[in-house]
Amino acid sequence: YANNRVKMNEEMQKFYEEEGVNPMSGCLWSFLPLPILMALYYIIREPIVYFMNFGGRAAGLEVVEAARQVIENAGITLTSNAAYEQIEISQIINSQFPDFIAQHSGWVNVNYTFLGVDLNSIPTSSFGMLKEGITWGAVGLLLIPIISAAMQLLVMKISMKGQANSSAAAANKSMLLMMPLFSLWIGFSMPAALCLYWIAQNLLSMVQEFICGKLLKKDYEKAAAARAEQERLEKEEEKEERR
Repeated sequence: YANNRVKMNEEMQKFYEEEGVNPMSGCLWSFLPLPILMALYYIIREPIVYFMNFGGRAAGLEVVEAARQVIENAGITLTSNAAYEQIEISQIINSQFPDFIAQHSGWVNVNYTFLGVDLNSIPTSSFGMLKEGITWGAVGLLLIPIISAAMQLLVMKISMKGQANSSAAAANKSMLLMMPLFSLWIGFSMPAALCLYWIAQNLLSMVQEFICGKLLKKDYEKAAAARAEQERLEKEEEKEERR
């Protein structure tokens, strides 16, 4: 039914049902990183509770309160959003209160800086930083979510390559736009460390697609040659029947 798209789609759907294939199953892999992202989010924004060694959440929260009290007694005002308060508390304690660290053996000096970019910062803060002057820290922070979204789009395109004439491709077209936009939204609304994870995950996905393409290329060529031979034989049979 190559020349009848409606009939071909009907037969393809019928074939999927007979073989128990769900065309949307190709989209599911895109959601696999989400549970990891959620876990990373809590670890990144609450390093004292989840990253340091205080024996559980309750004990960690007690250390948070003790650290907050020390900071307030020193006349320092916390300015961060409540969701990211532990990041600011840990930074202040690490830089100004070594005695507090000495009193709490489970304390870990968490350094979120990577290649000169503070990954615990939310990328939207880069706009204010750029007003004060162009620095690599501000530019890098701004580029991370953009690179993450661009790589997500590239991975989606690579994964959809070769599906141009399949119904699975039609089902995945919405994902081609949705996933990069979702990545961009996460990148600008949450700490940049999450985007760094997503960039690494996308890089690994592209390497995987490249390796799989190389390994399966011979199989694809063999299948294409078999199809071409089958078509040739069918044409020969038709010519013989006409004759």
